[in-house]
Amino acid sequence: MSSDALRKPPEIRRLAAERRKCLSDAFVTNYDKIVDGDKIRELTSAGRGGDSRTIESNVSKMYRSGPSTTGDVDMLRLEAEMVAEGRELSNPHIPLDEETLTEAVEKIERDGHTPAWEVVGDD
Repeated sequence: MSSDALRKPPEIRRLAAERRKCLSDAFVTNYDKIVDGDKIRELTSAGRGGDSRTIESNVSKMYRSGPSTTGDVDMLRLEAEMVAEGRELSNPHIPLDEETLTEAVEKIERDGHTPAWEVVGDD
């Protein structure tokens, strides 16, 4: 886990992990094996003196979109409204921090909606 990720509050890390699981890597077709659900490509490079080494590259993580985050409560409210109206969102934003999370959930629920990040990907 990156040091930036560790600085995020636990609830935000949980939301990001849940969103990340919903994002597809189906477009990644050039891989050699699957390890723990991720597509791995093995690359061999020649070194000095004729030796070679093989590097494993996690192409699922390399090309997968990450969760979108925002500190804009109005954006989070708009996405909740869009989902409630039946629009499809593939990667709705999650709150940037706990303060945004608290404010957004309060306003979204007051509007009678469910946050888009909780709805999208629950199929």
